[in-house]
Amino acid sequence: MAGMPRYRLVRFWIESMDEILFILCSILLFAPQVAIYIGTIRFMPAEIKLSHTAAMILQTISSGTIYGFGIMEHTGLPSGTVYPALRRLERDALIRSEWEKQSIADKEMRPPRKFYKMTPVGKTTLIAMMKRYPLLERLGVLDGATTV
Repeated sequence: MAGMPRYRLVRFWIESMDEILFILCSILLFAPQVAIYIGTIRFMPAEIKLSHTAAMILQTISSGTIYGFGIMEHTGLPSGTVYPALRRLERDALIRSEWEKQSIADKEMRPPRKFYKMTPVGKTTLIAMMKRYPLLERLGVLDGATTV
């Protein structure tokens, strides 16, 4: 077909405007269905499943605002377990952290502490984890930690 314009779309050549119209119509017809499908996946509330260790840390934080070393003392877990778990819990928006003011740390001649507090999503997740790990609730009662 000499003299006919050729249109390059994505990776292949399209010989006529009819083919372009067919492709565009197909996209317009199926795009809303794809958008709905993707939208449902994106906005579907995912159930967060925590390990027993992360649930134990979350339960410790539920008793109030606490800093990392306090969590280690309360749970008996090493820092190599607690701090990575805290980062994951914060990434998943189950807890939030805040550094204490430098002036408070200076008064006590120590580095500033990073305090952790549970979010509403964290409370909901902890309630679900109490059902998943029934022993966790009993440990909280034995340790004197307040359960949600």
